[in-house]
Amino acid sequence: MSAEVIVAGHICLDIIPAFAVEQLTLSPGCLVTAGPATLASGGVVSNTGLILSLLGTATALVGKIGDDAFGAALKQVLESTAPGTSNHMIQCPSGSTSYSIVLSAPQTDRMFIHSPGCNATFEADDVSDALLDSARLLHFGYPPLMRQMYINDGNELVKLFSRAKRAGITTSLDMSMPEGAAAPNTTNWSAILARVLPHVDIFTPSVEEMLLLLNYKLTPNGDPTDLVTIAALADQLLLFGARIVVLKMGQYGLYLRTADSLTIAKIGHDSLVNSETWGSRELFTSCFTVDPVGTTGSGDATVAGFLHKFLAGGSPQECVTAGIAVGAFSVEGPDAISGIRPWTQIEDRVRAGWPKRDSVINMYRWTWDQSDRVWYGPRDTTTGQFDRQERMR
Repeated sequence: MSAEVIVAGHICLDIIPAFAVEQLTLSPGCLVTAGPATLASGGVVSNTGLILSLLGTATALVGKIGDDAFGAALKQVLESTAPGTSNHMIQCPSGSTSYSIVLSAPQTDRMFIHSPGCNATFEADDVSDALLDSARLLHFGYPPLMRQMYINDGNELVKLFSRAKRAGITTSLDMSMPEGAAAPNTTNWSAILARVLPHVDIFTPSVEEMLLLLNYKLTPNGDPTDLVTIAALADQLLLFGARIVVLKMGQYGLYLRTADSLTIAKIGHDSLVNSETWGSRELFTSCFTVDPVGTTGSGDATVAGFLHKFLAGGSPQECVTAGIAVGAFSVEGPDAISGIRPWTQIEDRVRAGWPKRDSVINMYRWTWDQSDRVWYGPRDTTTGQFDRQERMR
């Protein structure tokens, strides 16, 4: 069976120790007790690709692995989750398989120790013309962690997406924090995005990634030091050329902004979207309530839910809801995939009146102002209290 979706780019083996502590503090000479480790496939190829497959979308996974023990383990994880999904993996005899040690304590954002391995050698031609000619959508992820894709002003990234558009398929791009994110960002991501986003239909980064990659000034906690509006950030990405911008906001929700209907009409070759329904839209939704086990890969899961519903012809609000629903199921497991259930079960839970979070906004970095549709910094720095208002049009 030919693939409906190609998910290509970064893949790695995730090693996820279990922690019972509420806050994970590491310092030289310390010993932190951990429970059993989960061995899982990670990266966009595995997370978004496998979840799309589990939701019922025929998906081809394209990534690079080494001829080593981690590579063998990674292929075994892929096949045990969804048989046949490793068929298009590229094995590099001289390269090492990428891996991540994921430190994900309860109620704490995850931390990574990461080895890029042969992801650094991925190039545009690793996605074949035959695959592009047979698919409806290409989703590529994590170019900031894939050196060959971002050097030379992103030539390989632009080459891949321009080939996909010439093939007439819909294109989707996800991002990540860059290599060495603790150091100053020296790659000109504004220039790269200005080159590649005219070839991108759906752009799905996180807010934090965009603030860092576009060189906004941040505090040590990742908060913007100056007023940052989410609408203005999305507008900048639309001006770069993206047609649909989906900004992931972690536990706080999902924000969508789209270009005008004439621009939306240029998406794909098989009328995936109704340009009148999707043109000039702006949506925000908070997350569904869950008891989280782990947040690893939840953003990838959210994108998988969004793309699954998008391919089924869903409306903007249906796609956003599908995204946060699949993301919520994901965090109920220690890795990205083990919490995922069949699509019918996910739909049933949403239809049954699954409540959304509305109290976490008192920890949020921006608040929604309905009058001018922007997110502002904290209104009350003493109490940290916020009011949330949603606007959908």
